Amino acid sequence: MLQPFITTAMGIIAITAPGQAPFADVDFEQACQSAKDSGRTVLIYVSDTGKPQCESYAEFTWGDESVQQWLRERVVAIEVPIQKAPALCKRFDVQHAPTVLVVSPGGKVRARVVGFRDGETLRSEIETKLRASDPVGLAETWVASNSDSPAALLVYARTLEEAGRIDDALEHYLRCFDGRSTSPGGFGGVQLVVVDELGRLSKTHARAKEALMERRDAGRRRLLTGQGTRTDPSVLASANTWLGAVDDTLEVYEKLQSRHPDSLTTRLLCEGAVDSALHFKRYERIVELIDVAAHAKLAYDQYQGDVQRPIPPGASPATFRALTRSAFVQRTVRYYEMLIGVGRHDQAAQLASMLVSVDDSATTWHLLSSAALRTGHPTAVNMAQARRAVERAGSAKTDMIMTLVEISVLLGDPAETAKLVSQLAPQISDAAQRQRLERLIDSRE
Repeated sequence: MLQPFITTAMGIIAITAPGQAPFADVDFEQACQSAKDSGRTVLIYVSDTGKPQCESYAEFTWGDESVQQWLRERVVAIEVPIQKAPALCKRFDVQHAPTVLVVSPGGKVRARVVGFRDGETLRSEIETKLRASDPVGLAETWVASNSDSPAALLVYARTLEEAGRIDDALEHYLRCFDGRSTSPGGFGGVQLVVVDELGRLSKTHARAKEALMERRDAGRRRLLTGQGTRTDPSVLASANTWLGAVDDTLEVYEKLQSRHPDSLTTRLLCEGAVDSALHFKRYERIVELIDVAAHAKLAYDQYQGDVQRPIPPGASPATFRALTRSAFVQRTVRYYEMLIGVGRHDQAAQLASMLVSVDDSATTWHLLSSAALRTGHPTAVNMAQARRAVERAGSAKTDMIMTLVEISVLLGDPAETAKLVSQLAPQISDAAQRQRLERLIDSRE
């Protein structure tokens, strides 16, 4: 079923290993030539190490054998790390990862998918867009027959944006945010998705930024006057994250905390404030807001309850268990980052042991070491975690190798770093990534 507005927050990307998904080891121009010669199109997967949705792509989309076959038959597929291709991202207006583009050999975007999709949904959405000779007309028809559907409005807005009609797209994004519906769930469930769309557009379009600020301010007023909706805390925190205004979220939370410390609205805004503070690495502020170790213990207890529940009808037991475990690990790694960020290494070590007891895999070791690296203050323990991830991977994993070397650089051991680069660089097939790895040493000399 097409669910174009649903996203996930599962963990941090581990770039797909060679052979796990058929990404060609070529640049965009070479991919276009290959596609032209074979009568296919180019699929560009824009990834970003450190993004939860990218990890979900690696595990649950590109690892799907049917998706791999579909890619081989229909497209020339390439993976592009967002940090390494600013010109390409600017050309195709890619604002954040993950984004999947299907582009003609001549460079025309024929389909765009922003955010995570599982394999079946990704294929369905892309095929639908490729079949449509007039994507805007198709979306208009869908909206006309689904006027109460926030999903239809959202798809229409995205289609207008892809067609270059930014003002029209913004109008429908706002309709989706502001609308009301008698259908179950109404429009509230997609408001956070629209905030992300407005935030993305706000980087290049002033009207989108103004609209985002207006809705942020309206939500703030409702919260401070006791009239806030259940979505207002999340909208305020998310909007302020995009606007770089985490202090505004913290200020509103402190006022609510002083007035209504036990209300649901206050608790929800606390969660949003923590997420925003984590985004900006305000670790000291986070530990003032929550008991990090207690939250991690609660997450573990919830996971234990989840694995005891019956498998949903029709679900694959293996997939269900894997998703449950992955969600727990990726959620709890955030708490590990918070503890490392404030130097609580004993508590962090206990948390790492708990995570490994649940999932002793290369991915978990990589998530732990990457979390420490994000703080800017990894330790020798994190170096050992990164090394364990590379060893457990069994084949070259570029992001794991980069994490290991970057931690070594921060620890200030040039000889060890040079040794690692000498050992690991030959395992990386991408020349640009290999050069970046080698430049890490040059930058510290």
